[in-house]
Amino acid sequence: MRHLSTLLTLFALAAPIAAQNCFDGNFGTRVARNVADWLSPVLPIGFAFPLGGQSYTGMYVTDHGFVALTNNGQPPPPPNPSLYSPSLANFRLSSPKVCAFYADVVAIDGEIFVDSQPGRCLITWRSLQHYLLPNQRYDLQLALFPNGDVRIVFGPGLTNTSAFGGVANNAICGLSLGGGFALPTASDLSLGGATTANSFHELWTVPFSFDLASTTLVCTASGGGYQISVLGAGTNCASAPRFGTGCGGIAQSPLGLPTFGNPTYGLRVDDVPASSPLAVFSLGNPSNPGFPLASIGMPNCDGYDDIAFGLYVGTPTVSGRSDLVFAIPSTPSLMGVQFASQGLAFSPLTPLGLIATNGVTSTVGMGF
Repeated sequence: MRHLSTLLTLFALAAPIAAQNCFDGNFGTRVARNVADWLSPVLPIGFAFPLGGQSYTGMYVTDHGFVALTNNGQPPPPPNPSLYSPSLANFRLSSPKVCAFYADVVAIDGEIFVDSQPGRCLITWRSLQHYLLPNQRYDLQLALFPNGDVRIVFGPGLTNTSAFGGVANNAICGLSLGGGFALPTASDLSLGGATTANSFHELWTVPFSFDLASTTLVCTASGGGYQISVLGAGTNCASAPRFGTGCGGIAQSPLGLPTFGNPTYGLRVDDVPASSPLAVFSLGNPSNPGFPLASIGMPNCDGYDDIAFGLYVGTPTVSGRSDLVFAIPSTPSLMGVQFASQGLAFSPLTPLGLIATNGVTSTVGMGF
């Protein structure tokens, strides 16, 4: 097995590169995978987040693009039917909410991550889909800060629609005090500006009318209200899309993004068979579409990289997961470096005794 330094050659380290309008690449801990209409238990924010004259240390995270705030379970979580019905009545209902993109989106074949730090709480939704509409995938990220600031990064293509129609077509972005409190006049967030109210929102009701995809919304708490700024799409951002299809039921996904200076970027194979003590990761130049592996004894499997950068042993399998984690240096020379990866696990399902995942293409670049 070759060492990762053959891939990420450390040139003379330069000063860390300035942050860009990109996703924060250090996602933290995965809290959910392949869920629909899901609500977490109380998770720590990492600090007391102020909203509407109150502070909250905990949150419920849902796959429907928002978090509900709480202190030790009070207020209680929003009722389940409200999760997938993004109306203004449900926006005002029960717990205070910070809604990045409250919509009929779910994490079927997707993931939700939380990173609670003393200076920033990050919630990342990866590969969301509208319920029963799996062909389009969306990424979304919400950051909360101790002074009440909010930052939302909307991934490419994000829009509002639903197979169910009606209120499920809606999308809401904003902050709600909950408890049935009246809402201020709706904002047009795409215009930015300032509000004197301690909450704000925009509601999209016409399907496909959401107009903030590929932008970042920065909401700065100021004088009891918020200064709202809209930033354009980031440049030279890190990325790690999945591609292709695995065989044998295992799947590979990135753990975060390969952003400059990210100490915990990684790759994960899920659903590793109990008979396989670990996964093995191949890294190389991408092959998309893949090439068939039947000739080497892996029928119905495809290869998605040329193994030019070597094979690496993952962590011992725990709960069906095996990871490969490595640091991305803060080295400007690595801008745009790209490599593909694929996971392999031992299995009697093929004559060769191996099954393979989908591919992931990692491109080193900027993060927030």
